[in-house]
Amino acid sequence: LPISQVLSRSHGSSSALLSGGRWRTALAEMAVQMMSAGYLEEIGVAGSEEPKLLSSNPVPDAPPAKAAKAEEPPQADTAAEKAAKAEKAEKPAKAEKPAKAEKAAKPAAAPAAAPGEVPAELTKEQLASMSKEDRKAYHEARRAAGTQQAAPKKELTKAERRQIQEAQRKLKEDSKQANTDLEQMVADLKLQGLSEDQARQVALDMINAGPVEEVESDDDDDAEAEDLLSSVRRWMSEQEDKAAGATIDKDVLRDFMLKVRFQGHVDTTPPDHLRAILRVIFEKACDACDLAAPKLQPQKVAAGAAKAVSSWAPVLEPLYGKIDDVLVAADAVCKGVQEAVTAKGEAASDTGRATAMVGCFMALREIDMIEDEDLLTGCRRIEPRSKVMDKFIEFLEDALDEDDDDEDED
Repeated sequence: LPISQVLSRSHGSSSALLSGGRWRTALAEMAVQMMSAGYLEEIGVAGSEEPKLLSSNPVPDAPPAKAAKAEEPPQADTAAEKAAKAEKAEKPAKAEKPAKAEKAAKPAAAPAAAPGEVPAELTKEQLASMSKEDRKAYHEARRAAGTQQAAPKKELTKAERRQIQEAQRKLKEDSKQANTDLEQMVADLKLQGLSEDQARQVALDMINAGPVEEVESDDDDDAEAEDLLSSVRRWMSEQEDKAAGATIDKDVLRDFMLKVRFQGHVDTTPPDHLRAILRVIFEKACDACDLAAPKLQPQKVAAGAAKAVSSWAPVLEPLYGKIDDVLVAADAVCKGVQEAVTAKGEAASDTGRATAMVGCFMALREIDMIEDEDLLTGCRRIEPRSKVMDKFIEFLEDALDEDDDDEDED
C-alpha cells in the first residue's frame, strides 16, 4: 500500500500525523507491523487476506502469536530434512571398542585339569577362539601330563645287553656265511657251463629246497645220516646204470652238485669230492684183483682200473681243475688211491698194497687229469713209502727227464 494510505489507516489524516511530529513513531510501528505480517505469512499463520495491523504496543501482542504457533498442526518435513534423517538412520552404530568386543567374545577358559591328568582335547574352533597365551598353556599342560603318565623305560642289565649284542652278531655272521655259500655254489655251477643267471637261479632253488628227507627204515644203518662217501657211491652207481657201460657225460657234474653236495654235504670241497670218487673207482678195481697174490703186478691192477677211469674222465678232469693249489690236488689224488687200497687190501701185504697203488697211478696217467710232475710231488709226500713206491717215483723222474731232453732237441 502507499505509505500515505497506511498512515491514514493507522493514525487518521496523514497531515495531522506529520504536523503533530508523530511521524517517526508511526513509521517505526508501521515497519514492525509489516515485518510481523511477512513473517506470519511465511510460516502460514497469515493468509491472503489483508494483514491485521498490530497495536502500538507490540510486546503484549507476542504471546497470542506463540499460542497460535503452538496450536498449528505439525507440517510435513521438507526434502532436506528427510535426507538428513535418512543419512542419520543409515549411519552404523558406533562400534564397540576392540578390547571390549574381544573381551565379550572370549570364551570361558577350559577347566583346569587335576595334577597328572591330561586336559580334555579341544576342537579346532575352540583352539582358534583362544588367545595365544591360553593355547600355549593348554599344549604345555597336555605335554606335561603325557610325560608324567608315560611309563619309564626299563633299564637293561649288562647281561641282557650282552645277550642282545651276541644275538645281533650271530645274525650278521649267519647272513654273511649264507651269502658266501651262495656265491660258492654259483661259482661251482658256472664251471659246469651255466651262465651267471642260470647258476644263481639253480643255487637259489637248491638252497630253498633244503636237504632230502630221510626215509624211515627199520635198519639202523639206513637210519643213520649218510656220509659223503656213501652218498658218492650211491650217486655213482645210479650214473653207471644210466650210462649202461658208456662214458659218463660231463654234465653229470651238475647233477652231482644237486644230489650230493647240496643234500647234506654243503661244507665239502672239490678235493673231498675228487678223493671220494677216486676211492669208489679203485675199490672196484681192487675187488677185481687178488691183492694178496704173491706176484701181483702193477700193470694188472692198472688194466682192471683203466676202463672205469676212462669212463669217469669227463667228471674227474674238470673236478681236478677246480682245485687251485697243486699240492692240495696231488694230495687228494694220492689219498683217494691210498684209502681205496687200504680198504680192500686188509689181507694183503705191504708190498701187495704198494703194488696196487702203483697200478692205480698208472691208470690215472692215461687220462688228461694230473701231470707227471704233480703226481711225482704227491707220491713223494706219501708216508710210509715202500720199495715199490720208490721205484715208481724213479720211473716218474726218468719220464720227466726224457720230456726235458725232447724239448731241448726241438
